[in-house]
Amino acid sequence: MKRKSNGFTLMEMLIVVTIIGILSAIIIPRLFTSTTSAKGSAREAERQTINSQIELFYFIEGKYPDGTSAEATSGDYSSAAWTDCAVESGATCTNKYWPESVPTVDPLNCAWQWDTTTRRIPEGNNLSDATGNGC
Repeated sequence: MKRKSNGFTLMEMLIVVTIIGILSAIIIPRLFTSTTSAKGSAREAERQTINSQIELFYFIEGKYPDGTSAEATSGDYSSAAWTDCAVESGATCTNKYWPESVPTVDPLNCAWQWDTTTRRIPEGNNLSDATGNGC
């Protein structure tokens, strides 16, 4: 008499679990690498945009957005005098260059720091957030 099987054997289940484990071991590390890589690319694109806006400010206003503010010497570009325009002033001037707001942190949640000598945000930035943690 032949017996009918209504389920999977233990061997079939072990093979399926092993295959899923192998695929997970290959795919999961790639997902985390992709996320980090994407954040790094977004950070670089944002850095270039900020540097372009700094240059645009200089081209239109005839000076860099640090004016004579004391904050500009600290290396914090976001507290620099973005409001010190030749014609407009205050929020009207800032909104001309940053319609939403002046970006203060990058995609890795690190504060943007600019080089007061070159008046640019360097490629490496400072790579640490406000609490001193590395990014």
